[in-house]
Amino acid sequence: MHIPSKSAAGPFRRAARWAIRGIAAPLGMRRAPLQTPRYLYGLCRRSVASPRILILSASVGSGHVRAAEALAMAIRSICPSAGVTHVDILTQTNRLLRRAMARGYFQLVEQAPHLVACLYDRLDGEGTCCSRPGDRLRLIWERLNFAGVRRLVLSQPWDLIVNTHFTSAAIVSGLRQSGELNTAFTTVVTDYDVHRLWITPFTDLYFTATHEARAAVTCRHISEARVIASGIPIHPAFARRPSRQDARRQLGLPPDQPLIIQMAGGSGVGPFQRIHEGLLAIGRPIQLIACAGRNDAVRHQLQAISCPSRHQRRILGFTDQIPLLLSAADLLVSKAGGLTVSEAMACGTGLVIVDPIPGQETRNADFVLEQGFGIKVNNLSTLTHKMETVLDDPDRLALLCARALASARPEAAFDVARHCLRLAGATATSRPNLEHVLA
Repeated sequence: MHIPSKSAAGPFRRAARWAIRGIAAPLGMRRAPLQTPRYLYGLCRRSVASPRILILSASVGSGHVRAAEALAMAIRSICPSAGVTHVDILTQTNRLLRRAMARGYFQLVEQAPHLVACLYDRLDGEGTCCSRPGDRLRLIWERLNFAGVRRLVLSQPWDLIVNTHFTSAAIVSGLRQSGELNTAFTTVVTDYDVHRLWITPFTDLYFTATHEARAAVTCRHISEARVIASGIPIHPAFARRPSRQDARRQLGLPPDQPLIIQMAGGSGVGPFQRIHEGLLAIGRPIQLIACAGRNDAVRHQLQAISCPSRHQRRILGFTDQIPLLLSAADLLVSKAGGLTVSEAMACGTGLVIVDPIPGQETRNADFVLEQGFGIKVNNLSTLTHKMETVLDDPDRLALLCARALASARPEAAFDVARHCLRLAGATATSRPNLEHVLA
């Protein structure tokens, strides 16, 4: 069988698109449904032994970058010959915009959370990221400020482009729409609900956290064949977590006391000090590990708080032992970022959600409460009481952990990687080499 090359397949793809538009017109459609995946055209793509894959993320918080890093590791594990390039799109723009997106957004969250929630809801709704009149101005702004991303995308003949942030997905979609790019690209949604801005024309494949999120995409006139409920990609280490007893043994922690992990989250915003004081006020003896990340100011503030003698406490800065810590923990006190929720589920750790960011994190919190593996603290003055209520009820605590594990998708990164390699036309082994990834 003759396999057409990229250049030879071009006319066939154009013919297929015009055929689809010809069918759509008599049915009264304004235009054809959003871009049909090229593998549905019946065209046989060439097999690529060493696919060139570009993964685009954005360091607005840490979740988008962590998902991209997890996916890159999974792709290299399945197909060691793959050439995977991961780029944070904020490194491709000017310093002022980089600071505004990386810091300004979270300052707005702290100072005007209700405004953030209002904007999030107003920008959501039916349609795609470019279906409203006002979207044109936003897309022009992105085109001007992310010219470096456009040059990067067009700099090499990539076999596949993967987006873990909606801004990069919109940029790549615009290049496809203008005819400057003819590369397949996918979008990995890193939250448990799908905002309108994630939906871009010409996307070949979407990956969502749940089947409900998948339905939120398909209801916007996206073909079901183009949306996969894969889970959110998390670090491959979560796919082979140790038991709670083994994890505590490795950390040198006693097995008979409840262990609570407090995390600041990738944004580094929120009343972290007040939360810490509320946890230390718990009456029964606990083990508390506070992870301040790279925020040295927060770490110093926590160290200045005296710890009652009945508790054992550790305060950590940046650590790469999060999979081990969560595997050992009974409860995680944190915000409700998509990656944080996914990692807690993979370790069977109950969630205590405090001060979620308005918009995406409040919707992630809804998912946690619906699945029954977490509680939400709306008022910090009740944090101590709520924690004591859960810790004093071993059956309830065990149920939270069991429900978290039942909802987990610890191998989501590998599932997404396999689909991406298939779309890129790659030949790969069927079983991931975890030892290679985690070495």
